[in-house]
Amino acid sequence: MMEMVIKMIGNGPVIYFKNSFNVFDFIVILISTIDLILNNINMGGTISLQAIRALRVFRLLRMFKLAKSWKSFNETLNLLFETFKKVSYLICLLILFWMTYAILGKELFAFKMSFVDNDYPVVDDFDFTL
Repeated sequence: MMEMVIKMIGNGPVIYFKNSFNVFDFIVILISTIDLILNNINMGGTISLQAIRALRVFRLLRMFKLAKSWKSFNETLNLLFETFKKVSYLICLLILFWMTYAILGKELFAFKMSFVDNDYPVVDDFDFTL
């Protein structure tokens, strides 16, 4: 928040909001501040803050701002994205295998066991002669 305030004072609000990274920082800081305020107000637990807390993840995206000025970090990110492109076919194949074996397992093992009220298994409880 201090960085945002110093940048706004130094550049002025008009120039500050022309840069898209500054707008992104402003939105992340605004959401985080709202979360902190609501968290301090909500001592009784009546307001659900899960949706706002999920937006905290966007704070991690601020580190990509470093890629513009830090050359080795920029090269590392580019290499990482190129690797993801090349491995994407393998990931799709892996997901296809997972889905195939999940369907196979469901077909082979479905209705093989049921449970009574005490969570004790009852083996071969189903009548397949219908």
